[in-house]
Amino acid sequence: MKYYYTYIVECSDGSFYTGMTNNLERRINEHNAGNKSNSYTYDKRPVVLKWFETFTNPSEAIRIEKQIKGWSRRKKIALIEENLDKLIEYSKTTPSLIIKLTNRRCLRQATIDVLMLDIIF
Repeated sequence: MKYYYTYIVECSDGSFYTGMTNNLERRINEHNAGNKSNSYTYDKRPVVLKWFETFTNPSEAIRIEKQIKGWSRRKKIALIEENLDKLIEYSKTTPSLIIKLTNRRCLRQATIDVLMLDIIF
């Protein structure tokens, strides 16, 4: 099975870059190698991986990437910190049935559920 990743890196200037790839390790190495002088991260190296999610459907990974790119910095930080309360607070829609989760695995799934709710509404 092939996997796809949506990821957020923090650049040396403190800004975030969101991307999508089918090989996360290779892509982070490419960012840090500076292979493309016209890319956003070229003058902001090194970059550090802060968050990623794995998908089996490339369309879903691309959809989440585009959504995150439209988010505010504080909402991206809430995602990176897996702070579900803040993520919901900063969302345009507030799902009424989401409960606070402490299990990391459940939190990651709840995070994806919140991402998907933003797409739907």
